[in-house]
Amino acid sequence: FILHSFLFSFQLVIMDYEEISKHNKRNDLYVVVHNKVYDITAFLNEHPGGEDVLMDEGGRDATEAFEDIGHSDDARELLEKYYVGDLDPKVNIITFICVRETIKKPIPAAKPISSKDGKASTNTRYAATAAD
Repeated sequence: FILHSFLFSFQLVIMDYEEISKHNKRNDLYVVVHNKVYDITAFLNEHPGGEDVLMDEGGRDATEAFEDIGHSDDARELLEKYYVGDLDPKVNIITFICVRETIKKPIPAAKPISSKDGKASTNTRYAATAAD
């Protein structure tokens, strides 16, 4: 009966990136690995690679970073201890990664363009059309 009751009282927590991104502080740190959300706050000081590595990934999808390191089966098992929920299945991870990479790219500085009277203009609204 205990196991049966436990299974029916379990609540699945679903989170989206908006919620997960709020958890990016030293005292409140979540990461997503393979669409599962982990609260790694308590593990921060214990991480063999240092806490900076975890802070860099806090509040976002850390799957790529987690897999690139090649964590052991023991590390994967330990991670489960910090499981708090699942990523909302409606979230398209490919879109999220594309948006994240686009945001990381630097925006080129606007270049002054010359008007018909020869004076330089810094009006960036029309800079793209004037250069074409």
